[in-house]
Amino acid sequence: EWIESLGRPDDHAELIAHHYASALELLAASGGPADDALREHARIAFRRAGDRAVALNAFGPAADHYAAALALWSDDAERPRLEFALARAEFFSGRNDGRPVTTAAERLLEVEPLEAATALGLASEAAWHRGDREEKDRLLAQALELVEPLPDSEAKAWILSRAARNAMLASRREVAVDLGERALVMATTLDLPEVRAHALN
Repeated sequence: EWIESLGRPDDHAELIAHHYASALELLAASGGPADDALREHARIAFRRAGDRAVALNAFGPAADHYAAALALWSDDAERPRLEFALARAEFFSGRNDGRPVTTAAERLLEVEPLEAATALGLASEAAWHRGDREEKDRLLAQALELVEPLPDSEAKAWILSRAARNAMLASRREVAVDLGERALVMATTLDLPEVRAHALN
């Protein structure tokens, strides 16, 4: 509580998570009764520490924090989001081949279409890296179908741009140009330079 009172929650996220992890270990070692309040504070602290690590591109530590949070998380609407965060961090740190990202995406379909589409887009990238072209095409088509009726967003722009690249690689030139131009307009309007560069390529 004293560390939290200092402010700067981002800077202290991993330190606070470390203290909660130590507290849980000591409680277990002492054989003390379960402390629901402690577990509640700890799971939130672990998730924040994971988010902070992701912001720093430290995906290995992020995965560790998300896994700790998931071990304490109940089966509520936030759990699929946390499962995706864990699968994504593990994928970017080389701990999985992307298949858990697909599983997390399927769980997100029950919660939020745009987040599910984002996860499916990443899962398609993972399938591409595995050399599974059929799975890549299936996942990307599903992501594209989900975002088409949704408002413009960074996630939608990324999926359109990835779909454009996919069409280009399949020699579907007109489709590639159409999707690429849509992604380019969206990226320019929303000021997304990384997506804009991807779409231009």
